[in-house]
Amino acid sequence: MTPLKEIVALAHRGGAKVMVDAAQGAPHLKLDVKALDCDFLAFTGHKVYGPDGIGVLYGKEMLLAQMPPWQTGGDMIRTVTFERTLFAEPPRRLRGRYAADRRRDRPRDRAGFHRRHRFRPDRRA
Repeated sequence: MTPLKEIVALAHRGGAKVMVDAAQGAPHLKLDVKALDCDFLAFTGHKVYGPDGIGVLYGKEMLLAQMPPWQTGGDMIRTVTFERTLFAEPPRRLRGRYAADRRRDRPRDRAGFHRRHRFRPDRRA
């Protein structure tokens, strides 16, 4: 087992931020991000016997608030004027187009709408 608490403490002492890939440990260990004091943690849903396409991305609120949006669109923007753009609070402002597009493209009826209008990551709105 990797001594993550000690590694995180050493990294923080040196001024580094810590991202933990918990994909292998998530199904077997109790994850406590507060006790671990990691800055970010991620794992995929299928590793914990969930469906494909979902997962967890944890980030400390203070760090998420400092991060600029990496892509704009969807419901991550609170208001837009000619003078400025106000983004939503984290984590919504960091979601970008993908989360909004996926919600929009949920199946609407049983007549095949979801097959005709599938989400395509390469498609630009």
